[in-house]
Parts: sequence; structure tokens; C-alpha cells
Amino acid sequence: MIKKILVTYDTSKPSENALTFALTFAKELREKPEIIILYVLPEVPYPLHLSQRKILKSEKTNELITFEQYMKDLSKQMRLESKMMLEKKVKETESFDNVRFRTEVIYGDPAKEIINYSLSNQIDLIIIGNTGLKGFSKIKSLGSISRSVIENTKVPVLVIH
Repeated sequence: MIKKILVTYDTSKPSENALTFALTFAKELREKPEIIILYVLPEVPYPLHLSQRKILKSEKTNELITFEQYMKDLSKQMRLESKMMLEKKVKETESFDNVRFRTEVIYGDPAKEIINYSLSNQIDLIIIGNTGLKGFSKIKSLGSISRSVIENTKVPVLVIH
């Protein structure tokens, strides 16, 4: 029985198709599953020697701040905006009866985080677009993230074009 479906989402057309498919699929199940929409923000590396230098102005206070603080503020803002985008996406799909939604925004390597999340949250099915925003679909039928998830998880994966 499928109780939890993880849909990876990154605003790309394949991820939109994956979400649409997940909703249609869930609607057909006798027991309505929970759909978790997961957005993984990649971590942005930066040179450590810049971390403590006060070289940037804060958008909030207009004072000079360290690069490290700037990156923390930026990460917080990206997470907030991503969460709001996912919540808006859920509101657009609320017409689906008895389907529960949850949204998650996490940082890290997308493939690794999708796999870790699915294992630590007892996910029954992962639905993922064949390519994401990096979009190598003209070269390959699978992007690097979807390929890595398929090859490294124990959870069933459904790839949507």
C-alpha cells in the first residue's frame, strides 16, 4: 500500500509533470496517500578566506556584514521564498479530495538529499521528473539527479517526462 509519495520539485517542466502525475495517481488510489513536495536547494560553496571579511552591505540594515553572514541571510531568504512557492503550488492543487500535502525545503546535494529524505521518512514511492532545471534531456533521457536517485535508492522510483 502506498501511504507516502515524495515528489521532487524544482519548477522545471518535468517536475511540473511529475507533480501532475502524482496528483492523478493519488486520486485513483483507494487509500489516499500523503504527497510530500520536496524542493532541494543546492548549497552554494564559497571561499573560506572571504567568510569573515566585511565586504558586503546588508539589505536589511545597510551596514557592512561578513560574506558568511550575507550567505546565511541569502539562504534564509531562499528557503522562505521556496517554501512560499511550494505552499502556493499546494493551494493550486487543493481540489484533490482526501489527499494530504506537505512541503519540505532542504539544502544539500539534490540526489543525496532526496535519497536520505525518502529513507528517513518511510516514503513508499518517489516521483521525479526525468530532467530538472539543468535540463540535459536533449542529450540523455535522464538527468544526473534522477539517474543518481534511481541507481542509489531502495525506494521505488517513477520517472516522468
